[in-house]
Amino acid sequence: MLSSVLVQQAAPTMAGLKSASLFSYAIGPAEDLEAELEGWNRQYSAKGICTMVLGRCKARPERVLLYTYRPVLLARSLSRPGSRELLAEYGYHASWGTRQCLQHLAGRVCPGCEFPHEIGLFLDYPVADVQGFIRNKGQNCLCVGTWKVYSEPENARRLFRLYQHCTEVYQKCYLNGRSLTQLIVAV
Repeated sequence: MLSSVLVQQAAPTMAGLKSASLFSYAIGPAEDLEAELEGWNRQYSAKGICTMVLGRCKARPERVLLYTYRPVLLARSLSRPGSRELLAEYGYHASWGTRQCLQHLAGRVCPGCEFPHEIGLFLDYPVADVQGFIRNKGQNCLCVGTWKVYSEPENARRLFRLYQHCTEVYQKCYLNGRSLTQLIVAV
């Protein structure tokens, strides 16, 4: 069920601690994912959160990449110093808004291709770490957690612990009967 997977994979985004989360999702045989996402977005957009299909696996059409995000926080993330310059290197135009950037990103996510490394900016990773990952081809990082860290490892470790704690609390609350409406913080 989508709700339990969202709690497991996107709790820090639901809590408003980060701008977005990305995860793989297996569509159930009788599940109408498009209708489910439409209902989800209609119900929770007032709380400042949305979910979209970012990519589909052509070899396994029952698997999709879901992207849960906070439009206001994402716009802020994409406006950080260095973000727009890095995005421009991958064909994103400076005049584009968040929606256009997401459409371009979705077009760059293709099964069997190298994953677009600028996606880290869309997941609230520090610009220096996204640049470091690209420059070092994923090698020589200082530490690994939610992402590979190339600068400020102590700050990153603090965030990793915060995100893990948030996920544990959200899962416990959800299993104890809290609804998504109760769990999603309005931003």
